Amino acid sequence: MKTAIYIHIPFCRKKCPYCDFYSIEGSESLFDPYVKSLCTHMDIITREENIQASTVYIGGGTPSALDDVSFSFLLESINEYFLKEHTPEEFTVEVNPESVSENTLKMMKEHRVNRISIGVQSLNDRKLRFLCRPHTREQAYRSIRAASKAGFRRLSIDLMYGVASETLKDWEEELREAASHEEIAHISAYALSCEKNTPFFRLSKERSITADEGSQAAMYRAAMGILPRQSFLHYEVSNFARSGFACVHNQCYWNNDAYIGIGASAVSYRDGVRERYSASVLEYLRSLLEHERIPVEYSERLSAVERTKETAALQIRRKEGIDFAQFKQKTGYDLLALKEAALEKLIGEGYLERVNSTSGTFSGVRATEQGFLFCDDICGEFVT
Repeated sequence: MKTAIYIHIPFCRKKCPYCDFYSIEGSESLFDPYVKSLCTHMDIITREENIQASTVYIGGGTPSALDDVSFSFLLESINEYFLKEHTPEEFTVEVNPESVSENTLKMMKEHRVNRISIGVQSLNDRKLRFLCRPHTREQAYRSIRAASKAGFRRLSIDLMYGVASETLKDWEEELREAASHEEIAHISAYALSCEKNTPFFRLSKERSITADEGSQAAMYRAAMGILPRQSFLHYEVSNFARSGFACVHNQCYWNNDAYIGIGASAVSYRDGVRERYSASVLEYLRSLLEHERIPVEYSERLSAVERTKETAALQIRRKEGIDFAQFKQKTGYDLLALKEAALEKLIGEGYLERVNSTSGTFSGVRATEQGFLFCDDICGEFVT
C-alpha cells in the first residue's frame, strides 16, 4: 500500500527560544538509540504489511543535527523498508543553515532525497538575532547555494513575519529578495506566534514579541501580493511555489489522505483512525528498544461525518478550495447539503466565494483573500 511517511527528529543543535526540542548539549548520547528506535518502529509496521512510500518527509527539530553516520543509516533504512521497488515522488529533508554541510547534502542525494527545506526564518540579521537563531544571513545563503550546487532543484525556505520590531517595508524587501533567487522554488511564510510553555511565551509576559494583529495582517497581504507577481503561486494558506514545485507531501495532509508518522510525538492517520505516539523521547526509546512496542499515547476512531468535516476544514486551506463533486467522491457526502448554513454565512461575510462550473452551476467554494486572513475561523465552521 502506498502512503505518505513522516519521520520526526525532535532534536536541535541549539535549544530554540520558541520550541522545547532537545538540544545536542546534554542529549547527544540519545542520537544513536533514537535512530535505532526509529528503525525498530519501521520494522514493526512493515512485518505484516508491504508499505510503499508515496512521499517521505523527515522533519521536526533539525534532522541535519544528526551526525552523518547516523543520518546515513537512517536514510538507508528508509530506503530498505519503504522504497525497495520504486522511487518516491518526493523525498524531503528539513535542514537548518548552520547544521548542513556539503558532505551531508551529497549523502542525502545519494539516498534518493530530492527536496530540501531550509529553516532560514529570515534573511535579515537583526531579525535573526531577535529570533535567537544560531545562523546569519550569509550562512542562510551559503546553505541555499550549497543545496543548489548539490543538485537539489526542489529547494524550499521558511520565512517568518510579524516580529515586534519588524516594519512592513522590512518584510516586503525580504520577500522580494527571496523571490529574486532562482534557486529557491518554494517559500513558506508563517506569522510569529508565542505558543504556550515555550521560552518565547514566557518572554512575551515581559515585553512585546509579536507585531499587533493589524501589522501581521498587512504583512500577510504583502506576501499574497508580492510573491505571485514574482512567479510564486499561492497554493495554500502559508505556502507559495513556482510552477511544478508545490510540496507534494503536505498536500496529502490538506487533502486529508492517509499518512504514517514515525518518531516521538509523531501522528499517524489511517482508515479513519488517528494515533499519536509518546512525546517523551525516553519513553519512546524504552518502549521500542526494550519491548519492541510502539508507544501509542492517544488513539481515536473518527466517524464518517467527523472525517468528512475534517476533510472540508483541511481542503479549504488550498487556493483551489473545494470541488463539490470531487469532495463527494472522496467522502460520500454532499458538502452543500451537510454545511449549507455555514457556507451561506461565510460567503455572505466575504470569507468564501462561489465557484461555478462551465455550465454556470454552483460547483464549489474557495477562500477569498479576506478568508485566508481568518482561515482558522473558517476551518472551525466546518468541523462544528
